[in-house]
Formats: sequence, C-alpha cells, structure tokens
Amino acid sequence: RAYERAMLTKGVTYEIRVSELSHWFVNEALNIVGLFYFEEDAETQYFAIMRELRRKYGSKTNSAEVLLEKVLAGGATKKNDMAAVNSLWLELKHLLLRAVKTGQRQFLDNPDTINRIIRARCQWLAPKWAKRRLERHHAIETGTYEFDLNINDLIDQLDEQAEFATFLQTTRGKKKEESGDVASLSQDT
Repeated sequence: RAYERAMLTKGVTYEIRVSELSHWFVNEALNIVGLFYFEEDAETQYFAIMRELRRKYGSKTNSAEVLLEKVLAGGATKKNDMAAVNSLWLELKHLLLRAVKTGQRQFLDNPDTINRIIRARCQWLAPKWAKRRLERHHAIETGTYEFDLNINDLIDQLDEQAEFATFLQTTRGKKKEESGDVASLSQDT
C-alpha cells in the first residue's frame, strides 16, 4: 500500500512507477517485475506487472510471504554481533506485526517457516532451538503445554542472545581496560 500511495504523487509517470518497483520488491516478487522488462510501453508494462503481482500474492503487496523473503535475504548474523542480532530481532518483530495485522500469523508460527529463518539468518541458534522444541514436545505429551514453539519464542530467543552479546562485549571491554591499566602501571614503575 505504501508503494501505491507513493505513486499517487502528481507527476509520477508510468516509467517512474515501473522503475520504482525494483526498489520495493525482492526475490520472487522482483523476478515478476523483471518478467515484463521487454515491454516497450511503460503503461502496459506497469499494469501487466501489477496484474501478475496481484494474481500471485493477492492485493496485498505486504503479504507475510513477501516480507519473509525480505527477512531471509538479509544475510546470516553472528551470534555475538549485538547489532546484527538486534537488527534481526527488529525485522522479525516488524514481520510479526504485519502478519497479525493482515491475518497471516499462522504462516509465521509454522515450524517450517521458523526453520527457514534459522537456517538463513541464525544457523548458530539451530542446536539450542532443536533442544527447546524437543523439550516442548515432551511438555506437550505430558500435558504441561498445549502448543509448539512459535515465532514469539524465536523473537524472545534472539532478544536473550542480544542481551548475552551485550553482556559479553561489556565484560570483554572491562577486562581489556583492566589489563591495559595494569600494563601501564607496570611500565611506569
């Protein structure tokens, strides 16, 4: 919808609309934009692209699947890179809010979707996540829990990792300062 609102600006031609599409979509949706590259008339090209996008994704250009593809394209994070983990956390929070607002939450809670996110962005989390899922399955069998882990659990896990990374960076920084102070004192004597 943001794209469509932006394109309502007075003076925006079909050439500009088509050109802007490549900045608003990624992966499969971007490939759909490219399908009509050789169409010479910009208006025809624009309407063909929009028709195909709507056919494939419905009238929502912000479907959870399209937004998930953007998240997956973000590249792998390192487990002790606080900024990267926080960035992924924020991307997933945004994705969750959009999915809830558009009635697509169930898609994100699917274990396959969560596994795709882990494999693409935080492979280091896979062993811990597998252990948590196994524990949850045992809890479901014993009646302690009713539901499997979901996207909120993944978001919480990333938040915990970001806190740990912050603590680790702070602790390492203090040790360097302390060792630096000791070294400078021993040089002075």
